[in-house]
Amino acid sequence: MYKSLMFSIAALGLCAAQSASAEPFDIQIEEGAFYPEITYLIPGDEVKFVNNNGGTVKVI
Repeated sequence: MYKSLMFSIAALGLCAAQSASAEPFDIQIEEGAFYPEITYLIPGDEVKFVNNNGGTVKVI
């Protein structure tokens, strides 16, 4: 009983720490490329795509 309670408290604390560390990211859309090319995200991160291409771009 004590071990499962401690595990639950530890898991809850870990979830709270992850949501507090969310970061905003800007992805630049250039002619035929994205910058940065690779972005490592975690749930809760905010992503904004900035179109520097001049034309319409569809991001999926």
